[in-house]
Amino acid sequence: MKITGPILTFLLFGFQSQAQVTEYDMIPVKTPEECKAAESKVIEAANLVLSKPLKGNDNSISKARTFIIVWMSNTNAYTFTINENITKLTKNNELLFGIYLSCIAKYALENPAIAKDETKVQLGSYTLLAAYIEEKKNGVEVTKQVQKFLNAKKAGKLEEYIGK
Repeated sequence: MKITGPILTFLLFGFQSQAQVTEYDMIPVKTPEECKAAESKVIEAANLVLSKPLKGNDNSISKARTFIIVWMSNTNAYTFTINENITKLTKNNELLFGIYLSCIAKYALENPAIAKDETKVQLGSYTLLAAYIEEKKNGVEVTKQVQKFLNAKKAGKLEEYIGK
């Protein structure tokens, strides 16, 4: 996925906090070769992000989200689709959108045999996102859109929800 322009600027600005350097700042992800070499670190970063509550002051989580976004923007080995439903679901909540990006990157990297199948990757990432939201300790506010999403998952209708 090539995230460019205002979206990338917004996401990067929104996730940058303190000036403290973390290991994710030191991993190059500018070229296709660097992106390929960093794939295991992207999974590690996604696991870190998904293991922590949505809100908090942990600089390493912010840096991990930023690292994932930069990797997604620069890799040419994967294509990620951001559909209308995910933008509605995460409206006015860039942290939850960052969780979704962590889910989709993690799912694609952990399932390379199906990574080119947009529907399967979306279903897998939506399932990861639902599990994250359902975990009370993560503190995700259950808005009307979030409840609609969770209802679709519980009813086994995530494929319909994403429009596939």
